[in-house]
Amino acid sequence: MRRKVFIVEINEKEKSNELKKEETLFFKGIAIIIMVGYHLFCFPERIINNEYISFFFMKFDNKTIENFIFSQGKICVSFFLFLSGYGVYISNKNKTNKIIWKLCLERIKSFLFNYWIVFFIFIPLGYIFFNLELKNILVLIKNLFLLSSSYNSEWWFAQYYVFMILLFPIINVCLNKRLKLTLIISALLCFTYKMHIAKLFIWQFPFVMGMAFAKMEIYSKLRKNIKSKKNLALVSFLGIFAIVIIKSFIAEYLNFFTDYGLDGIFIPIIIGLLLEVKIPEFVRMVLEKLGKHSGNIWLTHTFFAYYYTQKLVFYPKLSILIIIWTFILSTFSSIIIFTLSEKIIKIKNKIFGQNVS
Repeated sequence: MRRKVFIVEINEKEKSNELKKEETLFFKGIAIIIMVGYHLFCFPERIINNEYISFFFMKFDNKTIENFIFSQGKICVSFFLFLSGYGVYISNKNKTNKIIWKLCLERIKSFLFNYWIVFFIFIPLGYIFFNLELKNILVLIKNLFLLSSSYNSEWWFAQYYVFMILLFPIINVCLNKRLKLTLIISALLCFTYKMHIAKLFIWQFPFVMGMAFAKMEIYSKLRKNIKSKKNLALVSFLGIFAIVIIKSFIAEYLNFFTDYGLDGIFIPIIIGLLLEVKIPEFVRMVLEKLGKHSGNIWLTHTFFAYYYTQKLVFYPKLSILIIIWTFILSTFSSIIIFTLSEKIIKIKNKIFGQNVS
């Protein structure tokens, strides 16, 4: 039986008209495309002697269109956190706090199990073949237990994800008792980032928003109130375009608070705009597949794009081919990781069964 290692798990028995598992995977697919595009095209200082050709064959202000498209790509973090808060709330709805604590610890164990498989594949490979410096045993242990991300700087998110799952039972009690007050406090904490207080205060906001949207069944109500789907795609496109412009303006000109904080508001709106839009079946299928592998793609894609095989990743030269090729490499790695995970679990269950008998 496949071990569930994804950040988001939706209870399939849920009878409301909230986000279904397939829809959650679809949105995770969108988020992972934003993440990979952001890392490929928005950090030219990290791309060493591997220039690419823009799919649009033009530049503005010496920047490619790809750079403009993905420039606000860190919104993917809030995307994943919102979906995580949403999914964890649905999965634990109507359960006692004792059971919720137990399930949250199981979720963390599942995540760490998957993280360690990736760790013990890619870190030794880096040390043996790609001149990765392990430095010393203390650094190794810190990276192994999420206390550092010096081996792969994009792993910083792992620590925050585990923190949010640990905080979930407490936030859940607060939301159930004082919903509005909890949301206000969460929003206020989010904007303390500019005061140099822990970054956790930023990233808790989209997570809490996801929980609140699930609790209030916002998307069920939204579906019921959509009377006509005529011109829905156009309205959704214009709405998302407006959000991108607003977010870019805030990031560029308003420096008194972090624009990341507003992602906790933008993400649920984007999901709402796309919720009932008719997507071609092939596109939806591809995004759901990417969503299924998004956790492992996040953990592995920068090993290919930055640390180990950058020349291989940028070999196709054309930007659209580069991003497709990166997904092929990362998804293939994810399949190997899942296969290895299943085999380890089978061996563990077999040994455990023998011990019991």
